[in-house]
Amino acid sequence: MDRDSGVTVRTGVDVTGLLGVGGHVTGVAARIRGGGTIRASAPLTVGADGIRSTVARLVGAPVLRLGRTASAIVYGYAPAPATGYEWFYVPGATAGVIPTHDGLACVWAGMPAARFASDRGDGVDTLFAQVLAEAAPGLELGDRVGPLRGFPGVPAVLRRPAGPGWALVGDAGYVKDPLTAHGITDALRDAELLARSVLTGSAYGRIRDLLARPLLTVAEEIAGYRWDLSRVRTLLRAESAAMKAEVRMLRRLDEADLLAA
Repeated sequence: MDRDSGVTVRTGVDVTGLLGVGGHVTGVAARIRGGGTIRASAPLTVGADGIRSTVARLVGAPVLRLGRTASAIVYGYAPAPATGYEWFYVPGATAGVIPTHDGLACVWAGMPAARFASDRGDGVDTLFAQVLAEAAPGLELGDRVGPLRGFPGVPAVLRRPAGPGWALVGDAGYVKDPLTAHGITDALRDAELLARSVLTGSAYGRIRDLLARPLLTVAEEIAGYRWDLSRVRTLLRAESAAMKAEVRMLRRLDEADLLAA
């Protein structure tokens, strides 16, 4: 974040409430860790505060769509294989390798949330090894760096992304299953769309929903693990098509009529 551009950065602060007049949000009230409070006014209050968004809760952002399935993920980091990005699918189990930095890759093993809940008692290391062996039996990894982390899975949520004086971006407004590995893209996309909306008066919510719903639909079915190999191939093609359509639309952002209300 560029302080030189006029941004004031405050860390160690927890939002406790919203300021408002007649249903229009005009800023936040917050507690300073260690003592004290602050009140900050703004023409637009943006909730970029994740799945359990405080801003979404305080404004009562309506849920437009709630998912019914969820997948769980166990992931860690290991030396990156020479093959680069890889995804693996077998009925009941998935896995993937995502190169990151310093010669490491994020290696993950996915499963139905119910399996994670029932089998994690044996330890996430054991569960990770079991699922990885099922989904990617030929995958060879070097010694893992750091601990494994587990995500138990949460159902998808699509919330109304904006209202009088407030807006939501990223997971605060739209959570879908991590099997798509598309969450950071969603967050950056929403931030760009909202910024353009502020500058041009364009329809942030309409475009966000147009891009979000197709991918949410296919992610929901993949996360349900009720597919065979033939079906998951169809779903992955649909996922790819939704992502390509999103890329095409984002490339056209500078066309004056794209974000017209």
